[in-house]
Amino acid sequence: MILTHKTGVLLHGTLAKDPVLKDVGQKQVLKFDVKAHSVKTGTGNWEGLYVQVNVWHGLDKWDGLLLKGDAVTVFARELKSREYNGKTYYDVDADDIQPGGMVIFRWMQNLIDLCTEAPAPPEPALTQEPTPFDEPVPVQTSLSGGQMYPGEDLADYAPRAFQAAAPAGPAAGTPEADTLIDDDADDLPF
Repeated sequence: MILTHKTGVLLHGTLAKDPVLKDVGQKQVLKFDVKAHSVKTGTGNWEGLYVQVNVWHGLDKWDGLLLKGDAVTVFARELKSREYNGKTYYDVDADDIQPGGMVIFRWMQNLIDLCTEAPAPPEPALTQEPTPFDEPVPVQTSLSGGQMYPGEDLADYAPRAFQAAAPAGPAAGTPEADTLIDDDADDLPF
């Protein structure tokens, strides 16, 4: 089906053959023929009207997605025609392509197949080494309701007030404090 209007052309049909990506100078074009119309003649033969579609933009989106027999709707600015050996040939430069419903269903099924065929995850290697997720088993002690872990001592839970305070360094801003900083050290963040 071909609809022409002053604002453009709408072409609907099926692909007569698989699309082909061709180099044209420094650009590439995706070409395919759309069977837009077919009628049975008085002799019983079928005659079809074919339109060549040239896709110049978005080639990466369409290359390999359309196949022979797929239904498509093509939007273009104008329908061009030319005569050669007594036959008329038609072509359009596509502005937009809309695939038919069955094409979309095939794409969705391909996507589902890709998602469901995920490779099996690798089996984790069993090891006797402790991991960060291994938790020590708590041990009940004589503390009233408290818990201690293996290797801990009751003194670990005692108040630390009896320990001597760490010696205080020189006051900030004094020459003694400034000598403690090594500006040439490699561990400074600036």
